[in-house]
Amino acid sequence: PFGNYYFVTQAEVDNFLFNYPGCVHLQGDVIISGIDITNLYGLDAIKSIRGDLTISENKNLVSLTGLNNLTAVTGSVYITRNPVLVTLGGLENIEAGSLSYLQIYGNELLTTCAVESVCDYLSMPGSSCFISGNADGCMNVHQVRDMCAFTFITDRQENIKVSVYPNPATSQVTFTSSQPYYSMEVVIYNNCGQQVNSFVFSGREVVTDISALPAGVYFYRISTPDSQQNAIGKIVKY
Repeated sequence: PFGNYYFVTQAEVDNFLFNYPGCVHLQGDVIISGIDITNLYGLDAIKSIRGDLTISENKNLVSLTGLNNLTAVTGSVYITRNPVLVTLGGLENIEAGSLSYLQIYGNELLTTCAVESVCDYLSMPGSSCFISGNADGCMNVHQVRDMCAFTFITDRQENIKVSVYPNPATSQVTFTSSQPYYSMEVVIYNNCGQQVNSFVFSGREVVTDISALPAGVYFYRISTPDSQQNAIGKIVKY
């Protein structure tokens, strides 16, 4: 079919590839918005969308799994007002360079936005996006960028070499840098992306008290005032 594609019922999702076999490159906007839509498994053969992708006002959509084979959207992606959606898993294979705009808004339970496609897009110079009104972990662009850094921590190059000990720890941890720096900011987050502590790191070593924090895994980010140099890592509190 030519033109735009509207999915307003679960049956339309389920039957799409049966009704249009071999239709894997869609030449128009795709709008998914239906009260009874709970999953997108029926769209699992779609590889590209030459237009916008809008997933909005789906009161019962719990997962985007089914869009895993989607690798290109040559327009904008809008994920808005899906009240029971908790993760963007399913969109991770979209090539960030194909996107022109990203909006993630008003998804009350959405905690996981740090999927590969989103992280890659946010890391691109000049990327245009709006993120707001979601759950902790996906509250705004800054928080999602931090969660991306933590999620893909093993793939990231650190410009500041910092060691943290003891780790795991119970009461205090010491941050030690390979060389002295002036006025670096240290921010510690919990695993929901909420900031739980911050302080300034000058010189080569600083000690901070974590005794009041609940047991669990925490993440730190250290950056220079110009944000051109950074270090990230994990702290385990027990």
